[in-house]
Amino acid sequence: MLRLRPTDVAIVACLARPESLGGVRPGPIGVRLAIAPDEVWLVGRLDQRQALMDAARSGLAGRGLVVDQTDGWWVVTASGEDRLEVIRRLMLAPIPAAAPALVQGAITGVPGKVVYESGRLHLFVPAPVGHHLMERLAAVTGDLAVQLESPAPLAFDTPGASC
Repeated sequence: MLRLRPTDVAIVACLARPESLGGVRPGPIGVRLAIAPDEVWLVGRLDQRQALMDAARSGLAGRGLVVDQTDGWWVVTASGEDRLEVIRRLMLAPIPAAAPALVQGAITGVPGKVVYESGRLHLFVPAPVGHHLMERLAAVTGDLAVQLESPAPLAFDTPGASC
């Protein structure tokens, strides 16, 4: 079975020189994603957006830019035994050997990110093409037992983790 769920998330981007990003941590309310040498995202539940913003500002201590990216991304969580089949069908990137992990690349032809956890994965695509991701998911999973779930808040297996 494959379970797909649109996911409500808060995304806070921190942009600074690499040496300034070391102290940026979400604490137990989210995860830290290393997007680029000069960019880190703090990702967590939508209702903790302000706490993530505060953690980002505190971690940067005025040495960089903090930007709320929440409205710029569409996130779908895939869980169940067939979750990796979604990635095999939508993305040409390798599946990481260990979790948690972040993989960036084209998901169904658009730029995206995938956060791998032991029991689920979270697919991030730019919000304007979120409908495209949902259409492609429907098209490539027709032979699988799929359960589409109602939107829900983001949950991580390992809050506080870094990828």
